[in-house]
Amino acid sequence: MPYIEGPAGFDFTSNGARVIVAGEGSSNVALYDIAPWACIGTVDLMPGCQPWEVVVDDSRQVAYVSQSNFRLNKKGPVRPSKLACVRLDPFELLWEVESGVGTNGVAFAPSLNRLFAANTRGNCVSVIDVSTRKLCAEIETGDGPFSVALSPDETRVAVTNQLSGTVGFIDAVNLELETEVWVSPEPGMLEYILENSDYPAGPAYIEFATEVKTNQGLNVEPAFVASIAWHPTDGRVYCANFDQGILIGIDADSRKVMNVASVVQTPYSIAVSKNGELGVVTDDQLRRLSVFTEGMTHVSRDVEYEVDGPFELLSDLSFCSFDPANEFLWIADSRNHLMNRVAVEDLARTATTT
Repeated sequence: MPYIEGPAGFDFTSNGARVIVAGEGSSNVALYDIAPWACIGTVDLMPGCQPWEVVVDDSRQVAYVSQSNFRLNKKGPVRPSKLACVRLDPFELLWEVESGVGTNGVAFAPSLNRLFAANTRGNCVSVIDVSTRKLCAEIETGDGPFSVALSPDETRVAVTNQLSGTVGFIDAVNLELETEVWVSPEPGMLEYILENSDYPAGPAYIEFATEVKTNQGLNVEPAFVASIAWHPTDGRVYCANFDQGILIGIDADSRKVMNVASVVQTPYSIAVSKNGELGVVTDDQLRRLSVFTEGMTHVSRDVEYEVDGPFELLSDLSFCSFDPANEFLWIADSRNHLMNRVAVEDLARTATTT
């Protein structure tokens, strides 16, 4: 039997020796040794809370876990979501704090001692001071904020608004929403993107534009804008448009769409390698991924990956992340119910040969 069911988000300790995994289906979080693969322990959270994402705070040797569920059941009353703080050694629950309604994505700014949590059903990003363990701000966003990403200098936060079809940029210091960028093309929006973009109409964009024009079903209303990642070196934010099957690159300074490319059928999770040379988008439905290079100069759209593993865990989603050593991409395999990893050197080979 697995120690958790339906692992969702996960994060590594700084030395890469251990990984902390959220068990969405079992309402707990587990700590694993990677070599050899072994469960160190689990921490139970509130029943039905649906743990979603994990971020490690190395300085405090803890992990923060978002909990997305907002009802005991479909007929039950609305209840606030919570963020949990779990100590890594010994592995135990330290504290929890109410974070809003329907908390999903979470990011941590060590220099500010702040957690930023996307409240999908509250249409805001909650800010929690981990030193006082208190909610210090709620920043209004677009509809359905889902995933958040922190800039490398920890001064800004990007958030996907899955129902508005936008990406919002938040001042992480002054706690203000700066602007929103439309990333969900519908009739007339292709021209808008071209007018507000410095990205030349290369093969990837032409392919995307052709698909949109020939499939009007994709152009009716804003689509589900899923995960987001802030590139460590090229100054861009990358987000996945789940329903339209596209990857969008936004210049974080000018707030302009710079790149648009067709990727896997239902892009969900995005990860960028620590050195910024490679990015990956996983498919939520198929055992496929797309690999892109810095600046999206090359996009391998539909890659069936070979895995090194498996590490047996049940899974319902396709979260992915590079390990600290930048040796492997780890994937929660939604089809085969496994936690797998792919060698970065194999991904790099794919990016240059397809």
